[in-house]
Amino acid sequence: MLIVLWCLTNPVAKVDHAVHRYMFVVDITESMGVEDVELNGATATRLELVKNKIRLAIQKLHCDSEVAFAIFTEHRSFLLHTPIRICENFTELDNILNYLNWQMAWRSQSEIAKGIYSSIKISGEMDPPPAIVFFTDGHESPPIHPDLRFHIKKTEDKIWGTIVGVGGDKLRPIPRYNSLGKKEGYWHKEDVEQLDRFTKAIKEGKSMTGVSDNPLYTGKEHLSSLKESYLKQLANEASFEYLRLRDDNALANRLTDSELGTIDDSEQDIRPHLLVIALILFLTGFLFKLITDRLPGRRHLRFSGI
Repeated sequence: MLIVLWCLTNPVAKVDHAVHRYMFVVDITESMGVEDVELNGATATRLELVKNKIRLAIQKLHCDSEVAFAIFTEHRSFLLHTPIRICENFTELDNILNYLNWQMAWRSQSEIAKGIYSSIKISGEMDPPPAIVFFTDGHESPPIHPDLRFHIKKTEDKIWGTIVGVGGDKLRPIPRYNSLGKKEGYWHKEDVEQLDRFTKAIKEGKSMTGVSDNPLYTGKEHLSSLKESYLKQLANEASFEYLRLRDDNALANRLTDSELGTIDDSEQDIRPHLLVIALILFLTGFLFKLITDRLPGRRHLRFSGI
């Protein structure tokens, strides 16, 4: 009864916990619609796997942690909202995840390095800067000339976040959708630029001094796979860590690591814990009396009125 009465005063306790602050940047280009990953034992698109693992990670983060969403397409990332606390806005965060798809893209092109650099600029403008979690398959369209690709200046004293590679190792056709979002086949070789634009200019007789001839032609740019070695190279150059996304808890475990957050304390309502203790004490007393009353040879005292 004393514990129950204490609960009426709304008791709280100071609790230390790790708080995280992330900006999830999701590649929404059409190659992310390739079905070459596994989710809950079934084949799924790369984007479906990303959304599922982000949702799992958010559920495991502490209530006071903050999350922002951004999308990547063409050559830049676009922030959808600044970091917001998880528990107060979980429904809104879940709704954003549900609606993330290729139809939000303003162009069908993709230049990963510039998208990563763009996300760094966005993060740096916030205080404190959220750690970046950049999800992509590394597929670029049109292909980028290696002699002329964009380089991100490395920062030795700071890790900006994690590049998360998504996709399978084998080339797969890229789905083609109409304006209503209905799948109507796959992209074919003649539909996709097979040469980077600088090599194409050389072939057209224009001068490109200091650029090697046709180094990237494969004739398979209409097919897609995870460009893992390229993403690892970008991660090293841009001061990121690299993680490959699979159908497991590796991403959630990594993002909830206390080393990636800051230790904070907050007032936590302890009434549920106190009420559990009170219930245990009540049940223990009740069972003790029930058992002792049934012991053989126990004398029962009877009192009679005078």
